[in-house]
Amino acid sequence: MRVREGWLIAAAATSLALAASFLWGAGPSASVTDASQQVFATPPAAAFEPADQQVGARASDRTTAADRGGRGADRKRGGNGGGTRDGKPRPQVDIAPALAPGERPNVVFILMDDFSAELLQQMPEAMRMKQESAYFTNAFVADSLCCTSRAVTLTGIYPHNNGVSTNSTGPDPANPEGGFPAFQASRNGTRTFAYSMNNRGAGYRTIFSGKYLNEYRPSSGDPAQPGWDEWNVVGGGGYRGWDYSMFQVENRAGSRVLGRTYYGLEDEAYLTDVLRRNAVDEIADAELQSEPYAFEIAPFSTHARSPGPAHYDDPLFPPAPRDRPANGGETGGNCGTTPCSLLNIEDLSGYNDDQLDNRPTYPDGTVATRWHRNREFDAERTARFTTYYRDRARMAQSLDQLLAKVRAAVGPKTYVVLTSDNGLHLGQHRLTMGKGTAYGHDVGVPLLVSGPGVRPGPRDQMVSNVDLAPTFETMAGLTPTADRDGASMLPMLRDADAPGPRFVFIEHTRPTPAADDPDNEVGTELVPSYIAVRSKDALLVRYDLERSPDAVDYAYEFYRGLAEPGAFEETNTYDIADPLVQLMTERLLQFSTCREAECRAAAR
Repeated sequence: MRVREGWLIAAAATSLALAASFLWGAGPSASVTDASQQVFATPPAAAFEPADQQVGARASDRTTAADRGGRGADRKRGGNGGGTRDGKPRPQVDIAPALAPGERPNVVFILMDDFSAELLQQMPEAMRMKQESAYFTNAFVADSLCCTSRAVTLTGIYPHNNGVSTNSTGPDPANPEGGFPAFQASRNGTRTFAYSMNNRGAGYRTIFSGKYLNEYRPSSGDPAQPGWDEWNVVGGGGYRGWDYSMFQVENRAGSRVLGRTYYGLEDEAYLTDVLRRNAVDEIADAELQSEPYAFEIAPFSTHARSPGPAHYDDPLFPPAPRDRPANGGETGGNCGTTPCSLLNIEDLSGYNDDQLDNRPTYPDGTVATRWHRNREFDAERTARFTTYYRDRARMAQSLDQLLAKVRAAVGPKTYVVLTSDNGLHLGQHRLTMGKGTAYGHDVGVPLLVSGPGVRPGPRDQMVSNVDLAPTFETMAGLTPTADRDGASMLPMLRDADAPGPRFVFIEHTRPTPAADDPDNEVGTELVPSYIAVRSKDALLVRYDLERSPDAVDYAYEFYRGLAEPGAFEETNTYDIADPLVQLMTERLLQFSTCREAECRAAAR
């Protein structure tokens, strides 16, 4: 049964009975209310928690030439750990000056693509930004699939409420399940943060540049998307890095329609570099205006190219030519802070981890069939994944240069937000390349925020990309629209100890295979539909192992100890009698049909 089609669940008199009925999939939903719209209310005690040259015809593309700019012994440890609050006073740090009363800040939002959290440490400018920013150690996405995640980011609304469940239209075009057609069918264009900031009295100039949504296929003469003053969107050819078209808003006979600029195969046409040069121009102009601006920059990096190479020697993950190894070598090139030769896929937490102890479990204790192969990757496959890992680090260097130029161009009244739509797995949990799981390597993302009034340092509250749209609205001085499922993170940016949610939720629908889906990797398509809830220390996943839409087959995975440094989802310890399993099951019950305030209450 598809996630967006709902769940067959029931309430019962006691929490254990309620949990048990939900586990087996029967009955009606619960209702939770929340008076708070703008920020999270104080949560209850966490009883169960442990601690350049122009290419193309546009005049605005003018700028200078592009800038030229030890292995772990234990494969099961050593990854992304999150700190927890210890109650001790925090050291004093410099806080970016707050705005004067009545001043409105600018917002620059950089949304990377398939960017794995471990790549951030390879980016020198990103690491400098981290030292000067609030950075969230428990930031996740509501689904680790491109279009679904981006729809959540734009709207602040979960997939079961915004109608976008997959990347593609699906078998029935009249009732699209995903992609831009589903986004449009649910009228999400007027529910984005850009539309809100542009139309609800805040008077923001809104700018978009880069990747929008899967199956958005613009053509010259098409109307512009609502809520965006400037629209510089790249067609599907952007996945290759070259040989693509960019569409921008033009005024023709009094109508705002799209014009087209083609970029070819020259080195200077590398897409991330073009987006960088355009961003510098846009920001330079916007900073001179009296009106505030909100600018989303959405590169295609570090996504794999699709479908084929733009140049005969382009790798699957194509870096800019300046960052590649000379003569096609494996270990050279620019991987950032660490030499490429020292990056090895086997150092990532969970690589090649035996999945015999990860199989889903039914509530009666019966172990279900594995939903993917448990085949150990040999030396040849490991070498191939290491090559991918290094090329992704090389791709990240162009992102880092974009970030550096943006940070240098903005003024003191500007927030800069850096994150990704999702991560990617390359052999962790013995999964071949892909995404879509509820595991940390897929749903965990970097989230860095700098700007006026932001106190630098770590944040350990649980946050999700569903919280970004309301955050941007409150930055602009707006109350988030009533249909937001998430809540603003602005109080946490100003105060590291501000209350925040205890849980984040993930929902995933097994995608319908589509030949033109850039995410049609085997490691993505095999992931079953599921819903999941994460806390700082634990993950509960409820899979629907039945492919038929007319039946369900629920089985579970549960992991705890995830707050420990280097921990990953190593051993499924699901037990229906575990109090934490019961608590998190109740939260899944609340989430499964929640809307708006109900979703925010479930997260607390």
